[in-house]
Amino acid sequence: MLRVLRTYRLGAIVWLFIAMLMAACSTTKFVPEGKYLLNKAYVKCADDKSISTSQMSNYLRQKQNTEIFGFWKLQLHIYNTAPADTTTKANKRLAINAHKMGEAPVIYDEQLTQVSMRQLEQQMNNMGYFHAKVDTQKVYKDKKINLTYLITANQPYKVRKYEVNVPSEVISTIAQNDGCKIKIGENFSVATLDQERERIATIMRNRGYFYFDKTMLEYTVDSALRTNEVDIELQFAPYVDEMDSIEQQRLHRQYTIRKVHYQIDYDPSVLPDSVKLNREVDQEGNEFSWIGKRFLSQRVLKRSCRIKPGERYAEWAVERTYARMNALAPIKYVDIAFSSVPDCDTLLDCSITVSRGKLNSIAAEVEGTYSAGDWGIAAGITYTNKNIFRGAEVLTIGGRASYEWRANGGRAIEAKAEAGLTFPS
Repeated sequence: MLRVLRTYRLGAIVWLFIAMLMAACSTTKFVPEGKYLLNKAYVKCADDKSISTSQMSNYLRQKQNTEIFGFWKLQLHIYNTAPADTTTKANKRLAINAHKMGEAPVIYDEQLTQVSMRQLEQQMNNMGYFHAKVDTQKVYKDKKINLTYLITANQPYKVRKYEVNVPSEVISTIAQNDGCKIKIGENFSVATLDQERERIATIMRNRGYFYFDKTMLEYTVDSALRTNEVDIELQFAPYVDEMDSIEQQRLHRQYTIRKVHYQIDYDPSVLPDSVKLNREVDQEGNEFSWIGKRFLSQRVLKRSCRIKPGERYAEWAVERTYARMNALAPIKYVDIAFSSVPDCDTLLDCSITVSRGKLNSIAAEVEGTYSAGDWGIAAGITYTNKNIFRGAEVLTIGGRASYEWRANGGRAIEAKAEAGLTFPS
């Protein structure tokens, strides 16, 4: 890698490039006859300032070309530097490169505008504005169109009553505690309902209800009150009532971890019968199995795992285990699975498969230097071992040397070495 520190020349080249693009041909160069470039697409709401128009813009199916600083369509300008005549080989190559680096003009599509209007209306309905209307305003000029979506929000619907009709005292208590996100008197919102379902399901799964899922809950919303208010009822989804008695009992049952099985650097689903597995079981109920020489110590795996034998299943423990194990340098990926224990209604077995990544690496670099009129060369090399003591310790050893020819006839030589050892947290 050669670096020449001539910043004023680099700046001149950049500004020359910008000037050339600004002077390039029209942004409508490749807009077909009878079509229009979508120059701008706005969303405005006149009667409710609480509506975030920038957030509503996310529901538009067609937007203008990418802009820099809010006005400069740099990628479109690059695209338009392509020659219109591509009959020659040189022009064809220029056109291909310009089209790869740039962005094609966004041609206005009326059908996508209609879809965008429906999307905006649907989102307004989801936010409780059941009588919202969306219209468009179009301004045509020089083969360009400025498109404005005009939202009339009208009065939002508010929550009048919230009832929980679930045949479970545990779920009912959670749904009606102080953490409930559905508030009487606040605007109705589909997003809030989904957040509340997620909150209930998370608490249930953190308390050991392994088979509980948020899709088991649904809402009935009654908006036919003629008062711009809604009544909301939480209940089980119909498919829950269709479950047999065994499945329903499992749904309302708390589970405990019987054992944790660490499968170290092998896939049990494709393991030949002829391969010999090494196995160990500790006093806590943790089982370890591996082939050949184990690349990680039991201590590191157990310290990184928040899923413990004898403890209740908890979703937070699974998420924390994923995060901590994936942070270990020698591990490439982690997979955690659970299975029911036969003939036992309240126990789960946990299997954790860990796969090793590349443990050793060497990186080298050579570069030319130029500073204050003096030329030079520098080289460096770094060796990394991501599991030096089989405990996810990272050893780094590096060295760097440089040689510089001085303009006055002298020379300068510099060399340094460094080493570091990082232990997992």
